[in-house]
Amino acid sequence: MKTIAAPERYVFAVLVVTQRWAPPALVLVGLITWVWLTPPVDIDTVHISLVVLFALAAWLGHTTGDSEEPALELISTSSQGSATRILIAKWSVAAVLAVAFPLLLLVAICTYDSLLATAVPRFTTQQAVVAGLALLAIAAVGASLGVLVARVLPGRLGWAACILIIVSLAQAAPWMAPVPQLAATLPASGDPLPPTLLPTYGLVAIITATLLTGARLLGRLVK
Repeated sequence: MKTIAAPERYVFAVLVVTQRWAPPALVLVGLITWVWLTPPVDIDTVHISLVVLFALAAWLGHTTGDSEEPALELISTSSQGSATRILIAKWSVAAVLAVAFPLLLLVAICTYDSLLATAVPRFTTQQAVVAGLALLAIAAVGASLGVLVARVLPGRLGWAACILIIVSLAQAAPWMAPVPQLAATLPASGDPLPPTLLPTYGLVAIITATLLTGARLLGRLVK
């Protein structure tokens, strides 16, 4: 088990030491907090937080993906035996760090409502499950974008930040993917699950896999 988690522990340690992730990430976490603490807190709160979470995951994906100098990356790849394994570790660490806080907020709110028998729950069980899945999916695809940008533009923080900001802001547009599609799968209270649920998650999986494949093939390839 320790061997399996070794690349993730290494990526996390490098990320903590560099601290380049901190200022933008803390601002975005603060924005997520503000969204979740502004009443009414309901399924529409999740709609809004998906856009912010995408930006947070993309930024963390970029900072993990670009956290090492080329020489250090060669060493870490050699020690792990696979550039793909390091890439997956960077993506997974970014995704987990991004989704941890909003997912914790969702669980805390649902738990709090369940403990108050007289309160009207802000989320049904169905809504809570679908919202949690949406948060996980957005963190995964956002982190994959960040990793890809880090590979294509290593060391070019300004250009990378511009791309991530533009793509993140565009997620608020109905024609963009994948945030609008995932937001459409969040059911209103009492509504059944939409028929687009499975196709939407299939689309998210395809986008994530495509971005990660591009990150492995493009940019600063490590042999």
